[in-house]
Amino acid sequence: MTLPTPRLSIRTWLILLVLAFVLPLGTLLIQHLIVEEDELARAAAYANVQELARSTAARLELTLRDHEAMLSLIATEFRGNPPVRARRFQPAQFMDIHPQVINLTVHDLHANNIYSYLSSSVSAESAAQFPWIQQALRDETFTAGDAFFGHLSGRWVSVWRHPVYGEDGARTGIVSASIDLLQLNARLLKEPVIPKGVSVAVLDREGKFLLRSIDPEKWIGQPGPDVGTAVDTVQREGLVAARSVEGIEKMVAFVTLPHTGWRVVAGVPEAQAMAGYRARRDQGLALLLAIVLLVLVLAWRIASAIANPIRALAEAAAKGAQGGSLARVVPSGPAEIEFVGRQFNTMQDARMQDRKSTRLNSSH
Repeated sequence: MTLPTPRLSIRTWLILLVLAFVLPLGTLLIQHLIVEEDELARAAAYANVQELARSTAARLELTLRDHEAMLSLIATEFRGNPPVRARRFQPAQFMDIHPQVINLTVHDLHANNIYSYLSSSVSAESAAQFPWIQQALRDETFTAGDAFFGHLSGRWVSVWRHPVYGEDGARTGIVSASIDLLQLNARLLKEPVIPKGVSVAVLDREGKFLLRSIDPEKWIGQPGPDVGTAVDTVQREGLVAARSVEGIEKMVAFVTLPHTGWRVVAGVPEAQAMAGYRARRDQGLALLLAIVLLVLVLAWRIASAIANPIRALAEAAAKGAQGGSLARVVPSGPAEIEFVGRQFNTMQDARMQDRKSTRLNSSH
């Protein structure tokens, strides 16, 4: 005995047909919103912070080159071995013109202090322990030091230095300028240059903050974010996802200055960078869901408009078959089904007329 195969209703067929078209289109739209748009939004955010890191690095590099030229000229004002200051050179005038320089010093090659704009009682033995002096005594070109707390100025500085040469061209000492990092920060990382919510920082070779656009007074000289663990230490430029010192997940671009090893880091909070995309994504998904629900409701109503008149016809026919009822139906539904309903009523009218004729004939 063969069991009857269950048949699907008109509603089910219509809903399945709608889903067969809607689901693939919805899948493509979701793929576009979630994958492709996400990648585009991330690429745009990284491109913005990368450009910001590069432009900041270029401005800082230009500042370094300006100070290299400045210190090179000052070095010519100290001649002899050990160096002696020329009478024509007036350090006070120089310091007035360059407020970011808070101390100007000259040392010989034994770390003896030849000249200091700020009064200094540091012995050669003590000065020789300073990391920047140790490095400067080895360098034969302009160099810039890492973040250093100046004991004479009481400020965080970076000591930029240049060799002093004698008449015979041999090195006789070093001239150094202590650059106030807060003042340098104010010059390089001005708010109009840095978009709101975006942070830019410069990390020295030890990973300490030299400059930072957000709360520089708090962070200069302090350990910076551990960006180095996410990239190869020899990588000069790149893009990474990293956590800021405040614990915020950021999309970060970094550029390493070739002459100093300092790393310029620009970062935007991921939530901020992706906010526009996520709003569009959520709106798109909500719109897609609304369209699917609307189409399903319309499919249900269309199926009902077809199924209900047919059911009414079936019930009227069943009653007629069981008890001879000549029930009529209210024509409704699509034109074709409405036409069937009218024809059914016409048939019922004809049957009723036949019954009347039969009763009249039988009465005679």
